[in-house]
Amino acid sequence: MIDRADVFVVGTGDLGGWVAEFLARSRGMEHRKIVLGDINEEVGQKRTFSAWAGTSYLGQSPEMEFTKINLSNIDETGELLRRYNPKVICNCTSLQSWWVVDELPRDIWAKMETEAGLGPWIPMHLTLTHKLMQAIKQYEVKTLVVNTSFPDLTNPVLGKVGLAPTCGIGNADLMLPGVRREVAKNLNVPARDIAMYLVAHHSHVMQFMIRGKPGTRYYLKIMVGDKDVTSQFKTDELILAGLQDWFPGRHCHPIVASSVVKNIWHLLFDTGELSFAPGPNGEVGGYPMRMSARGVEIVLPEGITLQEARKINNDAQKNDGVEGIEADGTIVFTDTAYNLMKEILGYDCKALKLEDSEARSRELLSRYGELKEKYGIG
Repeated sequence: MIDRADVFVVGTGDLGGWVAEFLARSRGMEHRKIVLGDINEEVGQKRTFSAWAGTSYLGQSPEMEFTKINLSNIDETGELLRRYNPKVICNCTSLQSWWVVDELPRDIWAKMETEAGLGPWIPMHLTLTHKLMQAIKQYEVKTLVVNTSFPDLTNPVLGKVGLAPTCGIGNADLMLPGVRREVAKNLNVPARDIAMYLVAHHSHVMQFMIRGKPGTRYYLKIMVGDKDVTSQFKTDELILAGLQDWFPGRHCHPIVASSVVKNIWHLLFDTGELSFAPGPNGEVGGYPMRMSARGVEIVLPEGITLQEARKINNDAQKNDGVEGIEADGTIVFTDTAYNLMKEILGYDCKALKLEDSEARSRELLSRYGELKEKYGIG
């Protein structure tokens, strides 16, 4: 009989490795059980030991173990998760990480990021997440799921078929530390006293980082105690000030992993604290919310309705190349994204059905490999 896991981290690549390191060191985890799972046993074993060894220097040493997991086998995955019965599952899997496209020449990369967005690459992030959520549902595993794989789009697509993860991580959440730093510095208040209500999408981050402006409307309310201080600032400038200090590509993963661990921690320890995450309960884009052992609940301040917030994120997803998501989970891409992917990669996909995700991921991997060869990228 396997003792119940508190957290099961699926995927021990670059981001999953950082998540394991930070989670193992988090307060309260020294008496918890963390399981890491991956199809690559050698890497997974080493990631598990690395995280445990690091905590041992701090006198903590939570219970940690590795197990092989193959998400392509839904039945094996379901049986494995049922045995561990984790309170929280963190999905860090992807068939091609988001940062890989950064290897392309800067002009090609910037054009694809700002005009096509991340949306057309969704098969890379959706395929394994879909299989994981199928296993959880079919084997009736009662758990909360934190999804790192493009949650702004993956979560709402899966939500259409009753498979939505609890919430996502990162993306627009990554704008908030810089805002908090600038507000604390300008008002000379402790950063912990600042609360923020943000409604924003992954595409806002990319538009800010590449073009220096958000592209579409977002919503941000900044509170210090019970005082609304938003009007004292130009929020675009606050966000840009924070993003300018980012490391590029995967070198930002320590910050991303911190966003992941924050969400795991709130769910596991039933904090009910105000936070932010993308894809809550299958919504498009990110929202302010409270996180607890019961899941997540969107919390909007006075001055914005849920309908208005949804419009902000639905408008913004067009800058990630997505025109809309149909009732069966089919993703319809914008004409701009469709034409650009066809022009640069020879990838012809105007709409993606959920059941076609795996085949399309193989096609994308092949076509991206050809593009790398064209530009002499090893």
